[in-house]
Amino acid sequence: SEIVSSLVAQFLYNLKDAVLGVQLDLEELAKLQGTVQRERLKRLLTAEKVKIENEIKQLSAAVTPPSGEINQHVKPKTPTTTITSYAWDQSDKFVKIYVTNLKGIQNLSQNNVSLTDGGLHYCLVIRNFNGTNYLFNVPRLANETEAPTFKLKTDMVLIMFKKKTQEKWEFLTEKDKMAKANKENQFKPSLGKEEDPSAGIMGMMKKMYDEGDDEMKRTIAKAWTESRDKQM
Repeated sequence: SEIVSSLVAQFLYNLKDAVLGVQLDLEELAKLQGTVQRERLKRLLTAEKVKIENEIKQLSAAVTPPSGEINQHVKPKTPTTTITSYAWDQSDKFVKIYVTNLKGIQNLSQNNVSLTDGGLHYCLVIRNFNGTNYLFNVPRLANETEAPTFKLKTDMVLIMFKKKTQEKWEFLTEKDKMAKANKENQFKPSLGKEEDPSAGIMGMMKKMYDEGDDEMKRTIAKAWTESRDKQM
């Protein structure tokens, strides 16, 4: 009947959303593998990758009917586009992400849009909008939030995260926050309990010398020589 067909179609839509979300998890996991150095973490990520790949196979098998049951009148596959650009803003209580350049999205049925939790991130899925499916992989946020909500606005989708702590965020994403921390640590001298400040400064100067260009090396070498001559 028409009701059964509708239910089956909705079920398959949900499965396809799950497959897309898990595939995005796999892509992000592959990026993490490229940054990890410790063997134990490498083994953990490899095991998780195998687990996710098996999950994708199971979900894909559920979505794809047996060859003998394929309907000859199956509709052509809807193309999928991944959205990578967005804007963001914040208030005292909320972080807002704007997925723009979706002309007429406010007229699309709310049932065609979902925001799924993929474990490592959220994924915005827009189905059959002007004949195309759209995916937006929400970046991992810099701080903790409540579960997000979304609204269809004029020519855009608004995703809202409620902050767990009411404070101004310097960065939206965890990636940008970590990049700044790593940059600051790179130039911070490591002082042990027995080290004096001059040892840390010398270590920083040595790092600048090792990593600097020829002009930088000449400048530092000259400063070292002049400092040593004054002490003699």
